[in-house]
Parts: sequence; C-alpha cells; structure tokens
Amino acid sequence: MFRNGFAATALLLATLTVTACSEGSKSAEVKATTPAQASTTAGAGSPSPAAKPTGTGDACTEVQYEIDLAHQLQQGQQPADPKAAESRLSSFRPTAPAAVITPFAQLDAIIVGHLEKRGEDQINAEAAGVLLGKLSQWKSANC
Repeated sequence: MFRNGFAATALLLATLTVTACSEGSKSAEVKATTPAQASTTAGAGSPSPAAKPTGTGDACTEVQYEIDLAHQLQQGQQPADPKAAESRLSSFRPTAPAAVITPFAQLDAIIVGHLEKRGEDQINAEAAGVLLGKLSQWKSANC
C-alpha cells in the first residue's frame, strides 16, 4: 500500500511541475521530480529544496531558487524558514544580472508579500507565470 501512495504522490508532483513549468519555459525543470525528491518534497512538514536558506551568490543558482520557491508557494507549501527565504532573495537582488533584475525583483515582491501574509492569499498565477517564464528563459540561455 505504501508503494501505491508513493507512486501516486510522485506522479502528482511530476504533473504539477510539468504544468507549472510549461508556461513559456523551454528549460527542462522536470528533472527535479525523481522519486527520491518527490518523496521529500511531498512529505508533510519536510523541507523542500526551496527551503534552503543560504545563497550561493551564483546567478543561475539564485534564479533557480526563486523559481523553485514560487512553485512551492503555488502548491500551497511554505518554506521551513520564511524569514531566511526572504533574506536570501533580498541578498541576491543587488548583484543580479541586469537582464534578469526586473522579473526577479517583481517575482520577489510577490513572494515576499505572500510570505508576510503567511500564505493567507493565493499567489497571482498569471502574473507569477509570466515572470517565471522570463526567469526560466533567462536561465536556459545563460546557465
């Protein structure tokens, strides 16, 4: 019975990731849905990759972090440490490449607003989708 639940969870997560990433993105972000990762992401209260509070300063890594965090919030999951997530986003913003700063900052504002309200409202899927698409395109071209 456990294997059936695990398989269903992995399939659901893969479907959600493909749906979220298909909004104008050419990148292969579906790679983040291996069964091992699906089990840690889907577990109640378990930290996801987007919950990692320390940044690398590398533009590709930080853009992917923001993309992952936005997807996590769209799925109704909160980061383990919202303040650390906010801090990581704001610490990268001043060093972000010029080509990515506008969509990064706009999505950052949406995410921080959502975190400050402790998830009481939904992230605007249309606005976030456009920004996620721009970030994914930049990442595909530069990373």
